[in-house]
Amino acid sequence: MARFALMAFARAAARSLAMAAAAAACNLAAAAGTPFSVAPCDFKAPDQWGEYSVRWAGTCANGKAEGLGVLRAYRDGQVQQIYFGRFVQGEPSFGVIDHPEGFIAGRFKNGKLVDNEERQDVISAFRAGEAAALAFAQQLKRNGNASSARFYQEKAHKLATQME
Repeated sequence: MARFALMAFARAAARSLAMAAAAAACNLAAAAGTPFSVAPCDFKAPDQWGEYSVRWAGTCANGKAEGLGVLRAYRDGQVQQIYFGRFVQGEPSFGVIDHPEGFIAGRFKNGKLVDNEERQDVISAFRAGEAAALAFAQQLKRNGNASSARFYQEKAHKLATQME
């Protein structure tokens, strides 16, 4: 019995050490500005996402989401909505939310879509969304996740064709 407990303890310690090493590597990558780090960084999700668990896949600068990336909203382990676009100092600034009813595109401020009717803002938002989806797809492909890479490539194509 003591041997089993010791082995279980050793496995748990090895897992903890591996997780700590991975977290340190992610934090180092985030500090260096490595694209699409999985290190935790602060961000503000769109206002209507309060009930979701939200994950950022993108760059971090000074501990905050920065630049192009993908923000995914989960409920019960399933993606419900995705933001594709640009973050500035931890807040969505320009991009597209893909949700079951369609797209919400434009400029964001304080987690909310800025209400304006500038067609160029919508076009630019779809372009930023496309670029974010493509960059994430390329990162997934480099990491050996071909099926997810295809999913995000298809999303990028769909975003690109919205303004045709």
